[in-house]
Amino acid sequence: MDERLEKLSTLYRAHITVLKLRHDHAMEATGFDHMVIFAGAQHVAIFDDYFYPFKVNPHFKWWVPVLDNPHCMLIYTPGVKPRLIYYQPVDYWYKPAATPSGWWLPPFDIEIIRTPEEAKRFIPTNGRVAFIGEWDDAFKAWGRLESNPEDLLNRLHYDRAWKTEYEIECIRGANDAGARGHIAAKKAFRNGESEFEIHLAFLRGTL
Repeated sequence: MDERLEKLSTLYRAHITVLKLRHDHAMEATGFDHMVIFAGAQHVAIFDDYFYPFKVNPHFKWWVPVLDNPHCMLIYTPGVKPRLIYYQPVDYWYKPAATPSGWWLPPFDIEIIRTPEEAKRFIPTNGRVAFIGEWDDAFKAWGRLESNPEDLLNRLHYDRAWKTEYEIECIRGANDAGARGHIAAKKAFRNGESEFEIHLAFLRGTL
């Protein structure tokens, strides 16, 4: 592991500790025993056969650095190791998400599911369960889930404004990459290169 990833890994572990405390306090104040955070679903364009671009639920992204994989869930119960339900279908037509790997895995128990419906068996069946994310009526059959309770969400939204050192480091890294890309694009523009070449220069500069 290089120096930057080692630093990111250390900050991420501290970030997860902070998230647990924030969620514990919010859940205690609003009377919830468990939380299910849904990454979001993939949607097919109406009257067509291609998918709309997937945009992950920011509450899921807050916990898990997975941005491009729908139908995942994070299940959290205070005092229990968070469980990541990770969607990895068997598919010959579309490329499925890669198996989770890397520095961010240790805080989670990970369960692989092949269909979105398989997540149902991991939903807590006791106490009050808050569901955070894009709601679908199919979830009504998954138990007594309370969809996006306002009091709980308000507390979590407030906490999201206060960035951890991990989040600050991610923002810093993104700005550094963006600045390199724009400097490379400016140079390409000054050299009279085409719009496409300028775009490629920007992309190369961010690496």
